[in-house]
Amino acid sequence: MALVFHALVSLGEALDSIEKRLGGIKPLGEEEVGLLDALGRVAAEDMKARISSPPFDRSTVDGYAVRASDTYEASEETPVTLKIVGKAEIGSIPNLQINHGECVEISTGAPIPRGANAVVMVEYTKQLESGRVMIYKP
Repeated sequence: MALVFHALVSLGEALDSIEKRLGGIKPLGEEEVGLLDALGRVAAEDMKARISSPPFDRSTVDGYAVRASDTYEASEETPVTLKIVGKAEIGSIPNLQINHGECVEISTGAPIPRGANAVVMVEYTKQLESGRVMIYKP
């Protein structure tokens, strides 16, 4: 199979080409349909839930809930070490508070503890036997 190399065009030429091909496309308009008939369609406007679900911020990864500012200087050459003050698991409601220099081990889906505003993925850490964790990447 032969490789085909296309000529490069400037940004302006590319935008002109897109406008030429797509410029005549017009929105189809709006149509109100029942819930069961809405499958596969796109909403015409944003919809907002009446209640938050879940009703708390939760972790999207396994790792350590931290104060982001405690990890800003972390790198593989100079990891940051934080004290582990608890564990948050899915299905639990931890009564934990994170202060400067502390973190909480957290599972995916678990509520993020008070005081934490970030989660460091477990892949960027190394847990120590001393009840502390080294963080290699913010």
